[in-house]
Amino acid sequence: KMFNQEKNVVLATYLPHFILLGIACSFYTKIIDPNLSAKKKMQWLEKENVTAFFGAPHDFLPMIDFCNKNKIKFPKCLTHLIIGSAPVHKKFLIALTSVLHNHTKITCTYGMTEHLMTALVDGREKILNDGPGDLLGKIVDGVNIEISDESEIFVNSTQLFKRYFHQQEGNHSHASGDLGFLDTDKNLVLKGRKKDMIIRRNFNIYPPLYEDTIRKIPGIKEAVMVGIYDENKFDELVYLVIEAGKISESEIRQKLQNSIFSIDKDALPDKIIKMELPRCGRHNKIDKIQIVEIIKSTML
Repeated sequence: KMFNQEKNVVLATYLPHFILLGIACSFYTKIIDPNLSAKKKMQWLEKENVTAFFGAPHDFLPMIDFCNKNKIKFPKCLTHLIIGSAPVHKKFLIALTSVLHNHTKITCTYGMTEHLMTALVDGREKILNDGPGDLLGKIVDGVNIEISDESEIFVNSTQLFKRYFHQQEGNHSHASGDLGFLDTDKNLVLKGRKKDMIIRRNFNIYPPLYEDTIRKIPGIKEAVMVGIYDENKFDELVYLVIEAGKISESEIRQKLQNSIFSIDKDALPDKIIKMELPRCGRHNKIDKIQIVEIIKSTML
């Protein structure tokens, strides 16, 4: 359905699940080196006569910049761009369409590791959408969506994963951790996240996995990680907010990268902020929502 009976598809990607999709669909599937420069990527796409290219938003950013600086557009051979693995925002799509030929179709995908493809929406349609929330589009055929009383999106279909490694058996449906609703046209719309997760580039960062390690660094009393979307970079920035003594930012970064307190390089913070952390409720729980509001109002 995504390719709508397109003929002679030459699909390029570097992500395994889309490589398998291309092979399963009998497309001529090519693996692109994600580390190529924007210029070399453009040249490679044109040389290989690629018609369909799948990537995450961050994969396209250097190419958009390259086109703008050189006053060119993406190769004419590209008739279809498929974008996923991370949130696809309207401002990003506006920048992308400005360097595309009119015949190039854009498909924005919504899915997850546990289920892969769940909903699809045309990129240009998404740009024009002024409704509330983030338009994710029509549900893929064969996929069942349920919205819980708390607005969480539950997904089930024959492509649902079996179980997590540590479980003996899986669930009938997958709790996505995303909050959303179905509009009057049966489009899936995202409202926000239930689970504490940051998506930077196409890497999922679960703050609680790292916060406990960071709190053990001598000199740090308390630590939280929050993500804030940067509309200029079309990506979430990771803020490490700490209550700490005299330990410096450079010392913290050194310990996060080269010590027993090191964390995944994809989870390293973009910015480190020292402040007294706001708390709420009877249990004096750290208020991450208020932390984000403070950062947005005083530091951005």
